[in-house]
Amino acid sequence: MQELMKKENMTSLELTEQINIFRKDMEGKKDLQHYDLLKIIRDEFEEEINDGKISCVSYIGGNGQERPMFILTFEQSKQVLVRESKYVRKAVIAYINKLEDRIKNPPILTTEEILELNFRYSKEIKEKVDNIENVVDNMADIISLNTDNWRKETNSLITKIAINGFGGVDEISTVRNEIYRELENRASCKLDVRLNHRRERMAEIGICKSNREKIGVLDVIEENKALKEIYVAIVKEYAVKYKVKRLA
Repeated sequence: MQELMKKENMTSLELTEQINIFRKDMEGKKDLQHYDLLKIIRDEFEEEINDGKISCVSYIGGNGQERPMFILTFEQSKQVLVRESKYVRKAVIAYINKLEDRIKNPPILTTEEILELNFRYSKEIKEKVDNIENVVDNMADIISLNTDNWRKETNSLITKIAINGFGGVDEISTVRNEIYRELENRASCKLDVRLNHRRERMAEIGICKSNREKIGVLDVIEENKALKEIYVAIVKEYAVKYKVKRLA
């Protein structure tokens, strides 16, 4: 059983995890989704939430986006469980009671146990620092992307953004279109209008239709230095947001 942090409250995310452990072990039921538990909490504690007596904070989900969760006291956590089956409810309440007892009657640690905890804590801190350094290094690497080889590098980043944040390579066009819309908003332009004008100019000088149709949005962006710089900046922002590694 995964232990929760030794504190006098639980987050809705932690409570969901414990409920699902007992759902699976005792009943073989499907997992309770965190967003469903949030609905239950909002319904059960509507007045307390409105009065600010229950805090709503955020955490970073698997896709890198911020998501809400509630911080509940042990008693509030037990109250939420009334909607679970009696078997799951009793098991989770017993677990919460054990946590409460551990806080009220903390174990006396030996010197060896204290040293082991210190070593484990130091190791966890080092891993977190190393992870932060890796994130910073990767951000610096993405930011250093220049416009010399901008098409190849932005295309590579967009593919990774689709995989990391949008569900897979099938969503590359979704990512690209979203970035195009953001570019239009920031540059106050219409890319499709610019593209049509470009093709019209080509037709006027006698370039055949097949060659005109080969011209795309990226060609329109490339012929305008400001558009290119804004486009590259937006791709970088998306890459950082979705924790893409440029050189991976």
